[in-house]
Amino acid sequence: MKLQTVYRAYGHIPASIRRTVAPVARACRPILQRAALSSSQKKFWDENGYLVLPGFFGEDVIDTLNLFVDELWNTRKRRPDLPFMVDFDHGKADQKRWPIHEVPDWGRQTIYKLNDLYLECPFVRLMVLNPVMSDMLNVLLDGEPVICNTLNLEWGSEQDYHFDTFYMAPQKQNKLVASWIALEDISEDAGPLKFVSGSHKIPPFIFPKSGTTVASHEEMPMVQEYIETEVAKRGLKEELFLGKKGDCLLWHAQLLHAGSKHRDRTKTRKSIVTHYWRWDDLPGADVRIDRNGTNWLYRHHQPRIR
Repeated sequence: MKLQTVYRAYGHIPASIRRTVAPVARACRPILQRAALSSSQKKFWDENGYLVLPGFFGEDVIDTLNLFVDELWNTRKRRPDLPFMVDFDHGKADQKRWPIHEVPDWGRQTIYKLNDLYLECPFVRLMVLNPVMSDMLNVLLDGEPVICNTLNLEWGSEQDYHFDTFYMAPQKQNKLVASWIALEDISEDAGPLKFVSGSHKIPPFIFPKSGTTVASHEEMPMVQEYIETEVAKRGLKEELFLGKKGDCLLWHAQLLHAGSKHRDRTKTRKSIVTHYWRWDDLPGADVRIDRNGTNWLYRHHQPRIR
């Protein structure tokens, strides 16, 4: 599969990219040579709620994705057919979401999340759920993984501490895993991801209004107090993930995490985040399988939020 496949819905492929990007199959070869999840990794996961996979992705894979994101931004105003949506102020009461072709030039220079490249791009799906990743997630989820969203970021999110179940609770408790892939070396001044090791053992907070783990803005003060109390009671410590280009962090559905302050705006923090559900928990959903065996949830792109 070549980069041409990625672009088939978007017209011409820039000659500069055709010349510089290797075929995805060759770029993924280092991944396919690795072993699946070891018993020591599974034990670490059970105790701490996360795993770090150093150098899991080769530079060709990372460079291909970065070039593709650059091309989307550089051509977006000429391409009103592009279906991708961009979030600003994600998780806040004044959150906004616009089609990428409507985003002003300042949009790329502020904190944003580019939603769901996976819905259109086979290359992205192969990257984030390659065969080795699929085998590892199969163990962690106790069933076949399905891609349910992707988020591309270029700046630290500065998002408050939260559990992923606040926003996309799985159908069955804890049957969600997230991956965070470093698309460049991450600096401590560039808003690195931070998390609380072992916090996945904290009992989930149930929001009174909904009776579920799904957050509501007016009830967030209650959950923040609960989190602070539980973390202090267990003596849990915050950690920073200063990933190198190609490193991958996996975390549990209930691992408490946040974005630290992005202090140096001359430095980016490029990453792609993917969330995976378990196929067994999605009866009736439109789960599709690519020729390479990647499972992904087909759905509409996220709606506009003004």
